[in-house]
Amino acid sequence: MNAAVRQIRREIAEINDDVASMTSTLIRMGEASEWTDPRIDLIERCVRCFERERAMLVTLVKVIEIEQVKTIKRLAAIVSPPTSCPACDAEAGQQSPAGTTSRHCERHLSELQQQVAARHNTAAA
Repeated sequence: MNAAVRQIRREIAEINDDVASMTSTLIRMGEASEWTDPRIDLIERCVRCFERERAMLVTLVKVIEIEQVKTIKRLAAIVSPPTSCPACDAEAGQQSPAGTTSRHCERHLSELQQQVAARHNTAAA
């Protein structure tokens, strides 16, 4: 998680604290004035604004995290591209998929090793 996401999460926590404090104040003011204090409407609006801001920040964190996952997947494909066994592809009558590197499967790798060992034994004799 990067510094921007941590900072946004701290801001969300602060908003949570502010909303809790304002809600508590709102209840006290309402009960003390039998809900006639004209400031009650203002506090309710502030609470709604804070809640909207919090919702936007939560969404922003989700978007950032989704983009980070996409970036990691793109980098992983570059650093360690998917592999395809050319022998398996040839047996299936297909070409290796685009963007893959050649890596023989266990079965074909052992066949290649046996062929190389057989050639080596024939050349040595």
